[in-house]
Amino acid sequence: MKFPSWTPELVRPILEQMHAHPACSGQRRLVFERVLDDPKMRPVYDEFLRRDRKSGKFFHPARSPYDGQSPEEAQLSAIREVLQLTVSAASDRISVSKLDEIEKARERWMDHATRLRALAHDMELACELGALGLDDPKFPGLAWQDSQALLRVANWVEHLTSALRRPGDPLIVDRHRGDPIVRGVQIMIGVKLEEQFGGRLDGTAATLTSVALAAEASPRASRSALTERKPRKRRSAS
Repeated sequence: MKFPSWTPELVRPILEQMHAHPACSGQRRLVFERVLDDPKMRPVYDEFLRRDRKSGKFFHPARSPYDGQSPEEAQLSAIREVLQLTVSAASDRISVSKLDEIEKARERWMDHATRLRALAHDMELACELGALGLDDPKFPGLAWQDSQALLRVANWVEHLTSALRRPGDPLIVDRHRGDPIVRGVQIMIGVKLEEQFGGRLDGTAATLTSVALAAEASPRASRSALTERKPRKRRSAS
């Protein structure tokens, strides 16, 4: 594959692996190509690979290197995690949500589960009473199987509600400001940057979001989200 001249040699193997991965297709391929070609990525890589002039250590070292990794290997592993998350979040168009929107979705899904169980119960009862209204001898058995399938779907839908966002999730906002997808993707990237590098890289999160979505992004989105989710320190009594 062909790289822009400004792509660091250290990063090229990461991009090659992402390019060759079977999941890099469709919308993910389009996002990956923006990350690959957009010159705004140059300062992002510079920031990831920047070193302290005196110590020679990375200015933003990887937070949790694996056993036996050199600092360079750990840094590249962290960069890979960030780039993969960027492509994934932008491709899936992750959006922020308000808490009342989450609760409405929860209620709707629980209502679906209740209706499915009621329908399954009616089908089971019809099977027991022989009141299916069809003469095909195979139909009672099929109807019973279908009723059990409805129950499985009801359980699955109910289980999905447990995966809905809860208070404290950085993707839950009090009110919508700007594009909810830009904000959601940027927050996810900000969380990943903090996880991998242990520091606030709000400008980098904004640039990655801007490149991946081909949209405008401001450092404020991840800054406010990541600041608000941290517990405030109590002031000591004087």
